[in-house]
This record gives sequence, structure tokens and C-alpha cells, in this order.
Amino acid sequence: MVILLDSAHGINTKGKCSPDRSLLEWQWSREIVGMIESALNTRGIVTHRVVPENNDVPLSTRCQRVNNFCKRYGTSKCLLVSVHINAAGGDGKWHDARGFSAWVAKNASAKSNDVASMFQVKAESLGLKGNRCVPSCKY
Repeated sequence: MVILLDSAHGINTKGKCSPDRSLLEWQWSREIVGMIESALNTRGIVTHRVVPENNDVPLSTRCQRVNNFCKRYGTSKCLLVSVHINAAGGDGKWHDARGFSAWVAKNASAKSNDVASMFQVKAESLGLKGNRCVPSCKY
């Protein structure tokens, strides 16, 4: 299994931060990806960063990079995890959003759905249910 880690946005994406700019999504996601990468590597799991840069990388380039990794290792052996922070409102004020959500594409495979469900179940077991609606399928 190879885990492809994708961090959110880039340093030059406007917005994508807390109201006081103390939390910047591009920076936070790269820190989280680094922690995930370290934990997986410690367990002997191969990882690759889709976006090692700090600046924005177009979605088409990200997709091409993912496809290249899939060609190298085999699609069935690759799992893509993209780390983001969802906004709690665009009014420039702090809100009390919290929690965790796992998302898959509408045409995702059964394996992708299973992995998303496992992420959600684990998050809930850690108390990360939050205040977002979680569908019965868990993702």
C-alpha cells in the first residue's frame, strides 16, 4: 500500500484562513500531512507528497502527479488522502464548528467507500464527531 498525501491549497490562495489569520489552511495542512507521513513511515508504510511545494499547484497538475504514482505502483495499491479544513462561515467571525468528515467522489470504488467509513469511525472513537451531520454510511 502506498499513501499519497495531498495538502490543501497554497500560500498564495486568498482566504482559506481563520478570521484573525492565526490559522492558515495551507500551512496547517502541510503540518498535518507531515505528521501523518511520519507516523506512516514509522510503521513501514510508503508515502509520497502530491504537493511538496508551499505555493498553489493547479488541480490538473495534482491529478497528473497522482496518476503518475498510480502508474508506478498500480492503482489498486494507492490511496489518496487530501487534508483540508472546512470553513465555518465566510463572515469574518469566529464560529464553533468542530469535528471531522471524510469524503469520496460520487463514483468512488467500494474500497474507497470502506476506507472513508473507517476514517469516520476512528474519528468518532477519538471523540471527533463534532457538530456536523454524519450520514448513516459514515462518509
